[in-house]
Amino acid sequence: MTSDGVAGWEQVGEDRPVYAGYTRVVRRRMRQADGRESDWDLVESPDSVVVLALTPARQVVAIRQFRPGPDRVMPSLPGGLIDEGESVLDAAARELLEETGYVGERWDVVTRTTPYKSTESRWVTVAHDCLRSAPQSLDEHEDIAVCLLSLAQLRDELRSGGFGTTDQAYLALDHLGLL
Repeated sequence: MTSDGVAGWEQVGEDRPVYAGYTRVVRRRMRQADGRESDWDLVESPDSVVVLALTPARQVVAIRQFRPGPDRVMPSLPGGLIDEGESVLDAAARELLEETGYVGERWDVVTRTTPYKSTESRWVTVAHDCLRSAPQSLDEHEDIAVCLLSLAQLRDELRSGGFGTTDQAYLALDHLGLL
């Protein structure tokens, strides 16, 4: 039990696959402290990483791509899944290079978030002094345009409600003292 009196729950049995397509959904049976049990559907996903990349001129390297969920092109920070055995920083550097062609001179791991409907951890990183060094190297299902945003433009995008990685961007800006 935590100091505020909230008890943890216990997993009962193994996760059961419910759906396995591009996204995998599992059903997890949980037992509350009072003995009641209930099933919870969770998105099962590898960990991911998002990069707030700053150029020497303090511009943010952002991307724009179509997202099927909202059914539109959305701006966001670059990022993606962390491959098995890959470190957070190696994945961040790989994703930044693949999606944008930029490399960072210096890196910070800011934090990780854990969405309550998923098994995934989402890592937030910052890359400093980023320069374009190569062409994009996109996966077969990626169609990404790179755009540079001033910090003011990034804040405007975040306030608009249409930015794809809002939580991670705010955490990175807070880390940098730029809120």
